[in-house]
Amino acid sequence: MDTDFQDSLDRVREEYGRKISEKKEDLLSIVTHYCQKFIDFEGGTIETDFRESVEKLLGFDELDHKLLHLDSTWLKYSRLFGTCAHEKGKKINPPLREAYEYVAALKEEVRYLQNSIYGNLKDIMTAIENCPRGRQEAVDFQKAVCSLFQWLFIDKLRRRDDLKRIPDGSQIKDGVFEVEEWYTTKEEFGYSLQYLYLECKNYKKQKVKSKDLFQLFGYTLFAANTGIFQHIPLCLLISRRNPDTNDLVWGQRWRIYDKFQKRLILFLDDKDLSKMVRNKLKSDNPGEVIKGKIKEIRDDIAQHAGRYI
Repeated sequence: MDTDFQDSLDRVREEYGRKISEKKEDLLSIVTHYCQKFIDFEGGTIETDFRESVEKLLGFDELDHKLLHLDSTWLKYSRLFGTCAHEKGKKINPPLREAYEYVAALKEEVRYLQNSIYGNLKDIMTAIENCPRGRQEAVDFQKAVCSLFQWLFIDKLRRRDDLKRIPDGSQIKDGVFEVEEWYTTKEEFGYSLQYLYLECKNYKKQKVKSKDLFQLFGYTLFAANTGIFQHIPLCLLISRRNPDTNDLVWGQRWRIYDKFQKRLILFLDDKDLSKMVRNKLKSDNPGEVIKGKIKEIRDDIAQHAGRYI
C-alpha cells in the first residue's frame, strides 16, 4: 500500500474533523446562549435540533445537501431569536452577525474539503483514462484505481495492507478495503459487506479472462476457509473493458454466485469508474454504480438462468 498516500488522506480527514469540531463548538455555545436567554422550556429542543444539523458536517458525503440544511436551520432559528428579542424588548448579545460568521466559517471549511475531494478525484480519473494499457503500466493502473476508491469513500472505507497477502505468499490482492464500523453499506451499495476486494487488470485489448475471475474467487475461498471474515467480501474485477453477457467468463461468474453462498464478483471498467466520479461530483451516490451491477447479475439470472446450468 502507498503509505504516503494513506498518511496524506488521514491528515485530510483529521484536519477537517478538527477544524469543523472547533467551529462547531464555538457556534453552538452562542446558540445555547440565545436559547437560554430567549427560549424557556423549548430551548433544549432547539439547541439539539441545531446541533444535529451541524454534526452532519462531520461526514464527507452529500456536502451540498448538508450545507443547504445548515443554512435553512440557521435562517429558521436566527429569525426566531430575533423575534423573541423584539417581543421582549431586548438586544441580542452577542449579535446574530457573530453567529452568522461562525456559520460562514463552517461552510468555508466544508467547501475547502469538497474542493480537495473533487480535485483529487478528477486528477486520479484523468490518470486512469490516460494510463497506457499493458503489463508495464499495470501497477500504475492498480494504484490509481485503489486511490480513486479511497477518495470516493473517504470516510467509509479504510485500506487494509495486513490482509493483502495470503500466508504462503502465493497471492497478493491489489486492494483490500474494510468498511468502517459506523457505516452500513446496504442503502448505498444495495448489499451488506464488511470487506471489499479490488483486482485490477490493465489489458491492452482483451477483456478479463476466466483465470482472472477464478483468481478473485480464490481470495474469497481463502477468506471463508480461514474464518477471517464474518461475511464473504464483495469483489470487484476492474479492467479497461468489461466482458459481454455472451462471454464465457460471464456465465462462470454466475455459477460462482449460484453455487458458493451468493458470492458476488462484479465487473467494472473505466466507464463505470468515471460514472462513480461523476456521481460524487454531483453529490450523488457513487455506490449507485455498484448497486446497478448487483441488480444486473440478479436480473440476468432471473431471465437466463437456464443457459448457465
